[in-house]
Amino acid sequence: MAHWMKHEIYTRVPKYYSVYARNEGTHSQDGIRYDNDSVLRAESVDLEIAGIRPGTVKIADCAFRDCSKLREVVIPDSVTEIGRCAFTGCTALESVIIPNGTAKIGDNAFYGCTALRTVVIPDSAAKIGANAFRDCPLENVAWKENGLTYWRDKVIGADTDIAEADIREGITEIGPGAFSGCFGLCSLRFPDSLLRIGDSAFTYGWGGWDGCFGSIRAYKDRPLLETLILPPNLVSIGGDAFRDCSALKSVVLPESLKEIEDGAFSGCSALQAVDIPAGVTAISCYAFSDCHSLQSVTIPDSVTALGEGAFIECTALKSVHLPAGITGLGEDVFSGCTALQSVTFPDSLAQIGDFAFSHCTALKSVNLPSALTDIAPCAFNGCTGLSEETKAEIQKRIRQ
Repeated sequence: MAHWMKHEIYTRVPKYYSVYARNEGTHSQDGIRYDNDSVLRAESVDLEIAGIRPGTVKIADCAFRDCSKLREVVIPDSVTEIGRCAFTGCTALESVIIPNGTAKIGDNAFYGCTALRTVVIPDSAAKIGANAFRDCPLENVAWKENGLTYWRDKVIGADTDIAEADIREGITEIGPGAFSGCFGLCSLRFPDSLLRIGDSAFTYGWGGWDGCFGSIRAYKDRPLLETLILPPNLVSIGGDAFRDCSALKSVVLPESLKEIEDGAFSGCSALQAVDIPAGVTAISCYAFSDCHSLQSVTIPDSVTALGEGAFIECTALKSVHLPAGITGLGEDVFSGCTALQSVTFPDSLAQIGDFAFSHCTALKSVNLPSALTDIAPCAFNGCTGLSEETKAEIQKRIRQ
């Protein structure tokens, strides 16, 4: 090769290629060249997956520039700096999670990543350079702050070792499973702006084994969160939201609340009392099932429906006064409430489902309104405390 041709090639190739290629201290791993604790560059622009090794501190300038086939990059928590133009022109890259601890994102770092729609930016990123995400069609930009991950006006995740969660003002929703597995959570503050708590928000494994405020704890040195005061503008509590939060003794529901979804407080075995606010129109299936310490519940006149198993196995519940708007009771609604001694039915009640009061062995008597003409055959199965007179009257109204 002519001397002038060799010189021409070196002047056209980016500087880092020629310099680092001659650095005997560098080495390669999985298609990536490193120098000690830094990523220097991709070995080939055809690299599709970049799994940066743990312990890496810096991604150098232009490290993955124009790797147009790069569709996935895993950045370890050890990375503190992403250099200038590090991922410029990675046109196949669709999402990036920048780890907590990254302090600097250089100029043009993701410039021209024309498929990049989702980015998680940590609160540690004190400096984001000029044009860092220019020409990226970002739709979902999430950021981390104090152990919480936000997207738009929603909390979408939390570090599992988080102890205190102070949700920022302006957030309107806690997303599904956002605090799943956060067993160390001992302090929680909701903003007044919060409107919705999503399905399984504080339940481990999405309806699984234990809630955030429960007995299976990874951090036994931290105090259990026993009292929950929900914010004043909350409208909806999602299905299984606080399921199996077995240390929760008290919860204050705001007057703004409209919906308590299926299994919302199921398995909150230390919960002692519930005052349902007047805006709620229905208590969904298994909403308070297996709340074994629940001694009293106040149900407002606004409630017109109690779902299947809503209070099943609430074994400490002694009395229930059903509101005037109730026309029917679902299956198993108070089944297994072995301490239940008295129930007041409204005049509007017309139907009682199967096993609704099954094995309520302490139940002595019930008033049967004239409108009540449809009682399922097993509605009072195992209610051994009922008088023969009451049993006879119930039998007359058993559905045929």
